[in-house]
Amino acid sequence: MLHAAGCGRHAAWDSVRLPIRACASARAAVYASSRIFSSGRPSNSILAGMLATPFHTLWYGELTSIVNTPWYGENGGMGRRASGPERNGAATLTAQDWTEAALRLIAERGLNGLTIDSLAKRLRATKGSFYWHFRGRADLLSSALTRWETRSTAETIKTLRAIGDPRRRLQTILSAASQAPPARSLYVALSEATYDKTVRAALHRVGKTRIEELQCAYRDLGLPAGKAKSMSVLVYAAYRGLLQLAREAPDALPEDWAEYGDEVKRVMIPGMKPRRRVKR
Repeated sequence: MLHAAGCGRHAAWDSVRLPIRACASARAAVYASSRIFSSGRPSNSILAGMLATPFHTLWYGELTSIVNTPWYGENGGMGRRASGPERNGAATLTAQDWTEAALRLIAERGLNGLTIDSLAKRLRATKGSFYWHFRGRADLLSSALTRWETRSTAETIKTLRAIGDPRRRLQTILSAASQAPPARSLYVALSEATYDKTVRAALHRVGKTRIEELQCAYRDLGLPAGKAKSMSVLVYAAYRGLLQLAREAPDALPEDWAEYGDEVKRVMIPGMKPRRRVKR
């Protein structure tokens, strides 16, 4: 099913308009347009750093959100971040500014902390500015989740599929997903809000898409469909568990993250040999 459907087109790809029909054709199409590789072949560590936010969803906003999903929160007192045309000497707030601020507020305070009043206060804006762009809180939440979903799937996968070697692709994903997670992340905050049907649906789509992308890499590596699915679920469950652990029992996290990352890749990538570590 993966090769026929999972590696093919899904809704998240509509936003980047890639004519994806299969893993091979997708990578070829993406590689041709990818600026990341225009100056040569970046190292796994560079790619992992770029992806470190999409899987985790760390500090939202940069390509680093590829595997982690920005850490929206602990951002030093989120103030007004306006990117619209100037009016009376000051930049105005766009719909995107409001959605970015909403995601940061959710990461910091949870879904229940997202209110129009608190967001307007943070942005030093009036409610009139908010209602210029959105019909209400539900409309804002839907737009914010769409933005998060695009960053976490379509934009991230676009970068990953530009890596033609499936083993290197898996190494990049696992390197990013096994970095020290933030104490607070948007993904964890959303996971605690599955009582909301809009949030629950977004999490379902993101999780499903990410697992399918992992399956694609494992199938390209030569694993049969059943084994590829099992490995993909195992990898994603380990990643999700790491995020939850960072919130629930941070003292139990690894002390040596480099060693942890090496062990994850050794276990999760078939035929991966342990890397010799220099004793100091």
